[in-house]
Amino acid sequence: MELQTPRLLLRPWKESDAEALYELAKDPDVGPAAGWNVHKDVEESREIIHTILSAPGTFAIFGRRDGQLRGSCGFAWRPDTEQDAAERAVLAHYALDPAEHWQLRRLHFPWKRRQEVKTLTLTLTADPVWRPGPQFTAQPGQSMSFTHPLTGTNHTLTVLALAPETLDASGLPDFQEYPTHCLRLEYAVSPELPPDALQIRDTAPTDPPRLKIPEHSAGEVPVGGAACIGIIGGEDGPTSDFVSGGAPSDRRVAYSSLYFTPPEQVTRQLPFSVVPRGEISEKLR
Repeated sequence: MELQTPRLLLRPWKESDAEALYELAKDPDVGPAAGWNVHKDVEESREIIHTILSAPGTFAIFGRRDGQLRGSCGFAWRPDTEQDAAERAVLAHYALDPAEHWQLRRLHFPWKRRQEVKTLTLTLTADPVWRPGPQFTAQPGQSMSFTHPLTGTNHTLTVLALAPETLDASGLPDFQEYPTHCLRLEYAVSPELPPDALQIRDTAPTDPPRLKIPEHSAGEVPVGGAACIGIIGGEDGPTSDFVSGGAPSDRRVAYSSLYFTPPEQVTRQLPFSVVPRGEISEKLR
């Protein structure tokens, strides 16, 4: 998201802004006044952009005429917590639903070359959310129709192939047993949808790893070599859905959750990625 006034441009920070940030932040009259240490070099400025200024809702301020960096600002709001009178007034002023989650974080850094903002328009853009769709049990050659909840367009999903697969767990730590069996689904959607607009998920979660207790350990749990393992699957979306690079562009691949025993059939669901509302713009000044 970008915000523009007749004289200023507010946009998210980029790592390429590091040199411009350093030119401001190395000035001892700038950083300390905002609670920041003076930046020692461009690499420190780049790290600050990467770790702090890249946070959602944080913007770099540039002059539109000369393109020079002027400073930084940001906004956040947490009406999901208990709201006071001022917060309720903000929600009412911008006609924001109190039941939804909004973030408006207000930050201010007194940069040395600060200029007065005479006009400013705030635009709120909703992030996509996953909306649950119909459930089905796939069979090779099966076709099913569904309606996109946002566009109302009727689509057809065709199952092209369904086959069991086994994950190679030989490289995983041996103090646990891991589920390795899943079902690979190849399918096509007509009319086509963007890959990030639709997923196919197993409605059942992945089987959790099981701890191995060696016979000679007398029930002791091994603690050496503990590791965090990421595998296909999860509590709220246990499958991986992607377009296979080795297949035609209209062929997609979705994997089920991982199981200890080969699944003969699984129930899948179609979640849709939708933007729940349009942009909201308000002239602030």
